Amino acid sequence: MMKSAFGVLCAIGFGTVACSQSSAPSGTGGHSGQGGSLGTGGTVSDSGGVVGTGGRTGSGGTIGSGGSEGTGGAGGTGGQLGGSGGVLGTGGALGSGGTTAASDAGTRTGGSPGGSGGTTTATGGTTARTGGGGATSSTGGTTSASGGTTARTGGAGGAISASGGATAGAGGTKAGGGGSGGATGGAGGSTDVTVTITPGTVWNDTQGKVIEAHGEGMIKVGDTYYWLGEDKTNGSAFQNVSCYSSTDLKNWTFVGNALTRQASGDLGPNRVIERPHVIYNASTSQYVMYMHVDSSSYGDRKAGVATCSSVCGSYTYRGSFKPLGHDSLDDTLFQDGTTGYFLSEDRTNTKLQIYQLADDYLTVASLVATVPQYESPAVAKIGATYYLFGSHLTGWSTNDNQYSTATSMAGPWGTWRSFAPSGTNTCNSQTTFIVPVTGYSATTYVFLGDRWNSNNLADSRYIWQPLTISGTTVSMTCPTSWNLDVTAGTWSP
Repeated sequence: MMKSAFGVLCAIGFGTVACSQSSAPSGTGGHSGQGGSLGTGGTVSDSGGVVGTGGRTGSGGTIGSGGSEGTGGAGGTGGQLGGSGGVLGTGGALGSGGTTAASDAGTRTGGSPGGSGGTTTATGGTTARTGGGGATSSTGGTTSASGGTTARTGGAGGAISASGGATAGAGGTKAGGGGSGGATGGAGGSTDVTVTITPGTVWNDTQGKVIEAHGEGMIKVGDTYYWLGEDKTNGSAFQNVSCYSSTDLKNWTFVGNALTRQASGDLGPNRVIERPHVIYNASTSQYVMYMHVDSSSYGDRKAGVATCSSVCGSYTYRGSFKPLGHDSLDDTLFQDGTTGYFLSEDRTNTKLQIYQLADDYLTVASLVATVPQYESPAVAKIGATYYLFGSHLTGWSTNDNQYSTATSMAGPWGTWRSFAPSGTNTCNSQTTFIVPVTGYSATTYVFLGDRWNSNNLADSRYIWQPLTISGTTVSMTCPTSWNLDVTAGTWSP
């Protein structure tokens, strides 16, 4: 075909494209323990006997961290916030408080709390307010008191503890650490972005204007996709190479024109600029664009090169050439690691030529393979297999495009086969690019095609379809709409 076709990414803020969200599971928030057992709480001796088994607060750790009342204050902090834990933190070993004091008075003081400890267990009162713990023990008692009410109900106390509870008393450890974890887990949950794609409809950018970026290439930089293509607003003559950006493949923002018409030369009036594609050269920190450069009669048949330090910036045009003396019409770029490849249709030799680029990507270094004549080439690599797609030459009309596979860009390339249902003319479109959409679950390879309208090129439509790839077999159906989960990297009808 004496022109190049250019497929495009449906900005999915386009036309009828819709986006829905589904919340991914948030964390369970962890468990704050079972809240421990209420303890017997009633076995209290005058010598400061143990107040039940309340020394455990489930996941909150053992109240023993509070030490014994006799240590003079550990008992107070020992009263971990038993309320949340469902356990009487006053539980510390009150009995030990009674025996700790060195004097009879100390013993009496310790013993008295033991007695009231029995009452505390039953009523959730001010249990640990006593003991040799002195003032500290008293503080612990106050804390324990708030837990006492909970502990009094036993089961209810456990439920509170399970919910994560609050901080376990002044004692330090958080019985409800799991609770905080739950909140964090919820915030950490992700939201999948799912795009509904309706091929062949009019797609608009975020300003409501029709997207003009035909015969495009696409490149992802960080989390942002950049779509560069031909502006056909006023027909086939070169006007601009436009650039759009999106972080979700749904909402496309017009960033600017990467190349614009000049007064003369390759980019002058009545010139043809088709199929702009961009790859990044890390060694030179430059984005390198290749394109088909031609006269209105398609007699020049050259490859053009432009560079820029930013993907969607204003590119510097560096000129055009015939790669190793060959014609160069419909083309594409492919990057394999740091190695760049340029593929273009050679009309004179009726072949599709595959070239390896020089290290700076500005020129062709060598011809690595020659395959049968196809135009509008596109390449994908999955594992160790390369997939090369191309169109027969039927002008602006569509046909059943085909593909071949190899384990090296140098070939040998296998038998060419159709991948869309026979007779659908590749869902009535022409190949322009294959974009991988990689998510946390999988990678979907999306076929980008153009449905050319030769009577009104500006109204040519973008056809996106998901590819199903198994081994060396590629297939594509032609659904009127389908869903792409950009976050997960999966698709569904």
